[in-house]
Amino acid sequence: MKLLWGLLVSLLPMAVSAHSINNLPIDSINKGIRFETGLNWAQVLAKAKAENKYIFVDCYTTWCGPCKQMENSVYPLEKVGKYFNDKLISVKAQMDTSKKDDAAVKSWYADAHYLQEQYKVDAFPTFLFFTPDGKILYKSVGAKAPDEFLALAADALNPEKDYYKLLEHFKQGKEDLTEMSHLARTGLSLGDTATARKMAEKYIAQLKNKALLTKENIQFMHDFTKSSADKGFKLFYLYGDSINKIMGNDTYSQQFVHSIIYKELVLPAVEKADRLDHSTPDWSAIAAVIKKKYNEYYSERVITGARCTWGINHKNWSEYTKYLVLFQENFGSKSNNDAMASLVLNNYAWDIFQHSKDRQELIKALSWSSRAVMMNPSNNWMDTYANILYKLDRKKEAIMWEEIAAKLSPTDTDIQVNLEKMKKGEPTWPTN
Repeated sequence: MKLLWGLLVSLLPMAVSAHSINNLPIDSINKGIRFETGLNWAQVLAKAKAENKYIFVDCYTTWCGPCKQMENSVYPLEKVGKYFNDKLISVKAQMDTSKKDDAAVKSWYADAHYLQEQYKVDAFPTFLFFTPDGKILYKSVGAKAPDEFLALAADALNPEKDYYKLLEHFKQGKEDLTEMSHLARTGLSLGDTATARKMAEKYIAQLKNKALLTKENIQFMHDFTKSSADKGFKLFYLYGDSINKIMGNDTYSQQFVHSIIYKELVLPAVEKADRLDHSTPDWSAIAAVIKKKYNEYYSERVITGARCTWGINHKNWSEYTKYLVLFQENFGSKSNNDAMASLVLNNYAWDIFQHSKDRQELIKALSWSSRAVMMNPSNNWMDTYANILYKLDRKKEAIMWEEIAAKLSPTDTDIQVNLEKMKKGEPTWPTN
């Protein structure tokens, strides 16, 4: 079974175990954060300025599990309420709409949309902090434990980390490496991309020798390298294996270099072909350009990935599965102890199961699925393994694995339906 990427992303921020509000101490209930009601965004800004208070905005959605976690387990705590109520005006902004929305939520639709667009809110929960005069000061994403959340707020309000004051220091010629790093990251999160890029370039330019190859600085360069002309690109290209070891990911550098080369040398040709009916990019010509500018490895890697993407975008399933197998076999991660590697293997295997009739491709997919199950013996991964076995006419083994998956997740209707189809000899894959 393919675990949807959106579902995965929505679960990642849940770093704290969820508790019902009923589990909170009685004396903490109603002593938490007091969220303003009855005021629109303009009135909140006016109130903050009049009272010289910072503003905290909780950007949430009705479907977001981590948002409910904050609502039930963090916001009601007395120690959290004491800090926030003393220093901040707090408001909640619902970023989606639902049939259950009351008049208060509906009155904030326009303001919520403005905040979402203006401050690029695309993951939930997102926490926004503003100065008393209404300037965006800090942005953070993902559920937090109570102490972590308090530390986050303290950082946001810390005058020594004030983005605008540090920016003024920089303009006055006070170039401190630590400040430049902080300014670049903060500017990026706040959408001040021009400032962020300027700071990043200065920061990276001043890093010397071993200071470049630390986990923190590698991640920094990853975030701020946008083209092959940037210094970071050269480091990822030349010292890929060393960077991979530091980051604990055997394809970290290659994936990144691949993405830049694809964007610069392949995507323009793909977009041109898409504008012309019945046109296909000249893969051989593009491969030759990449080989000349870089090397044969990246020529083969990028073109293989590009043809895989082209196949799926144009619903050419034989093209897609052919190049997916080639890509994974030649350029995929060889790690056997990484959660993301397990997810990728499972999803690739599921796509081959769904779209391929080629026995050799299915056998390759079975080997990926087997590795995924060994790394993560979950019901979803076993379901993938069982389905591929079944499509390979290994019915007895398939039913055995699907029965195990069904026992691990008795409420999963998809697995139960697949098991019944296997027992009846019916296809479990799309037949159209």
